[in-house]
Amino acid sequence: MSDAVLSVSMLIGQKVKNIAGEELGKIDDLVLEESSGRILYAAISLGGVLRMRSRLVAIPWKRLRVRGDYKAVVLNTDKQTLKNAPTFDRKYWPDMSLPEWRDRIETYFAYSPAEEPEMAEGVEFLEPSTISISIEELREEEGLARRVECELEAAQAFDMHAIQITSREGNVILDGKVASRAEFILADNIAKTVRGVETVNNNLRVSKAA
Repeated sequence: MSDAVLSVSMLIGQKVKNIAGEELGKIDDLVLEESSGRILYAAISLGGVLRMRSRLVAIPWKRLRVRGDYKAVVLNTDKQTLKNAPTFDRKYWPDMSLPEWRDRIETYFAYSPAEEPEMAEGVEFLEPSTISISIEELREEEGLARRVECELEAAQAFDMHAIQITSREGNVILDGKVASRAEFILADNIAKTVRGVETVNNNLRVSKAA
């Protein structure tokens, strides 16, 4: 099978399910090896049922299977195992180059081919080794999010520790909290003026005064 080349946007935001069809979370980000473009880990946002919206779990990419129709990413585990996995705050990523960190993650998600899900008739899964994505595209998306972040910081009107900014295909997503409706509108307006931004998805929540 020839390598499947995917865009970042086809994977980030994709729902992750187990073989029982239960939704576990979604792919929040990807960790790549710079020299090859090979995906090493998928950072999964647990959210939803697991009530861990601010935490991410790094899953070794070899444990995931992407359906050939790109409609699902499958992780062969149960909710409790994933809930008990090592997590990190989405705003404070660990140093994933450290051998001790990698050993911890690889050990927790110990891989066994015998555990692979059986493919339903007519359903094809892409092998992780056949998937690569464009580093240039990933850098472009990160750069756009960073430009928006810099402009919001320059306004000196927000608690930037409470705001998360991501981007996908020119669409900037604002998540987190602001102190007032005025800040909500200001953040939206600033983001729309940044070079490269096509649309803004403003998910900021206004904190209610105690």
